[in-house]
Amino acid sequence: MAVCGIPEAKIASALGISKPTLLRYFRAELDISQTKVKVEVGTFIVNSILAKGPEAQRLKDERARATLAVFFAKTRMGWKETSIQQHTGLAGGDPIEFKTAEDELDRKLARLATRTAAPEVPSQSE
Repeated sequence: MAVCGIPEAKIASALGISKPTLLRYFRAELDISQTKVKVEVGTFIVNSILAKGPEAQRLKDERARATLAVFFAKTRMGWKETSIQQHTGLAGGDPIEFKTAEDELDRKLARLATRTAAPEVPSQSE
């Protein structure tokens, strides 16, 4: 039952004992059962991918073997699928320009500053 992910309290209930009793007398079985099934499943997956052992006779579909290989690579080897999204502007693939309200304010202030700049005063030597 532990192999199937059934909680210890439910296992104890199914056996008609309390959880502390289950843990006291069956701790080793609870601990080792998940490890044993992981070894069996892992062995099946690896042997199926590599077409070795009795698993090679049971799993002949190449697509299923490829799917298992991808699953194994993702879960046991840390591989992952990635996609890169790149956004460009319409004209010539240039980057999209984003203007914030702050950018717009800076532009307007700069334009205003050039309009209201003090006129140049001729020097006295002229």
